[in-house]
Amino acid sequence: GAAFKALGIDATEMAKRMIRQRRKLVVRGAFILAAAVLVALTAWYWWAGRAEAKYPIVVLPFENLSENSEEDFLSENVTGEITSELSHIGSIGVISNRTANLYKESDKPTSEIASELNVRAVVEGSVRESGNRVDVVVQLIRADTEQILWTDEFNCSIGGLPELFCELTRIIAGEIGAEITPEEEARLVTLRKVADEVYREYLLGRHFSEQLLSSIDPILFATVMSHYNKAISLDSTYAPPRAGLAFTIAYFSRWMILAESDSLLAVARRQADKALELDPDLSDVYVARKELLFHESDFEGMKREYEKVFELDQSPETLTGYSGNFLTWIGEFEEAVAVAREAVEKEPIALYTHHNLSWVLYIARRYDEALDEIQKMKELFPGQNDFVETRVLIEQKRYEEAAQSIRDRGEEPGYTDEESWRASMVKGIEKDSLHCVKAGWNYRAYEISRAYADLEYIDQSMKWLEEAARVVPVDITQINSDPQFDVLRNDSRFQALMKKMGIPSGELAELANP
Repeated sequence: GAAFKALGIDATEMAKRMIRQRRKLVVRGAFILAAAVLVALTAWYWWAGRAEAKYPIVVLPFENLSENSEEDFLSENVTGEITSELSHIGSIGVISNRTANLYKESDKPTSEIASELNVRAVVEGSVRESGNRVDVVVQLIRADTEQILWTDEFNCSIGGLPELFCELTRIIAGEIGAEITPEEEARLVTLRKVADEVYREYLLGRHFSEQLLSSIDPILFATVMSHYNKAISLDSTYAPPRAGLAFTIAYFSRWMILAESDSLLAVARRQADKALELDPDLSDVYVARKELLFHESDFEGMKREYEKVFELDQSPETLTGYSGNFLTWIGEFEEAVAVAREAVEKEPIALYTHHNLSWVLYIARRYDEALDEIQKMKELFPGQNDFVETRVLIEQKRYEEAAQSIRDRGEEPGYTDEESWRASMVKGIEKDSLHCVKAGWNYRAYEISRAYADLEYIDQSMKWLEEAARVVPVDITQINSDPQFDVLRNDSRFQALMKKMGIPSGELAELANP
């Protein structure tokens, strides 16, 4: 596509080389994003007590009334941005957009939804696009009585939506009696109107970028690049598409190995630097910079960027990412568990916060606690079976129960006891090795090393881990998140490799003998 040609990249050849995927994290991401039927929560999981400090509220998905009803990126944007702006107000406790989206096709009464989410007010509405004009109808509803506390209709250009989000934030905060601090007000006024075509291209880029998070597709990646690049070309002073482009490249490069990775990442760094120069208060800039530092295994730098993100965004989504996809990497498990629990406390009715906590407890080698959390999650979300449970049971060598856990997910385990489990692991190694031979390079080296470590074949695991560090070094970044490798930690070769790669041991240092 044009997005690649502008960088001198052959999209067809790139697509052929995009063959590496970390299945564990892809499956985890798909699980987190899966829709779940929410149930009424028991009182000990409600927001009782926190309502005194924060006014709990939810923004339900806005209805798309545009003629092109299939293209709902505008209604998605309105819902997401109102949620985001309200979440920046410290006196308001906002249910995440991820959880609210579970009700997108729901026909439940507003009061029932509010009861399940334990909020005191609900924001809902509709969006209708006509040309470059947008009609937005907004209602603020009292949760228990469904009384409409405030409603209004707004008409603006597409490029005027950011200003509208500021206005709506002030109105809603005022209607529920929430205070906006001077610092929060200063941030609101930085959101400016942009040209219609610029904002449309930016929104399309973000819309497809969010799809890319769960579908690693080179064609989709090219589409995202095209929209962001067009927005940048139309307005070089607008920071969001630059930050979005930088993040998309950095994230996409995690999952795929490209001959052009270095040139793409160089583009991303330039875009992130320019976005920071244009808007130092844009949290997406620091998210992108953090993602770029992942490729350099710069953990100290990533922590600094996370701290910047937290100054602007302390949402449950940010907390789950920090705990599950950073603190665990550096082996700071106690802090990771604490942050994951904080995310659950902030949004106790969200599947993804509970899943993340079970995941972090597993990585922290706190297996019994992980199983306890998984059991709570099953009680709160009937029908949900966590793949983390299987992994915990295997670590505890409870193979028959692990096999049953897989069956409960509607899958065939391929083993029934330790002997058949070991045989299935060997078969998996053979399959991965064959893939590497067909591809012409050992892109599955890390997975093969991990499987050998699971089997406690130390020399074979080290051989493949050293190969992974050579061909796919970015994989090694997450090695602390794999308890299987603990059997290698007192091996001098493993310690030397970790030192060479700059991987901090954190709390795992006590497992290794210097």
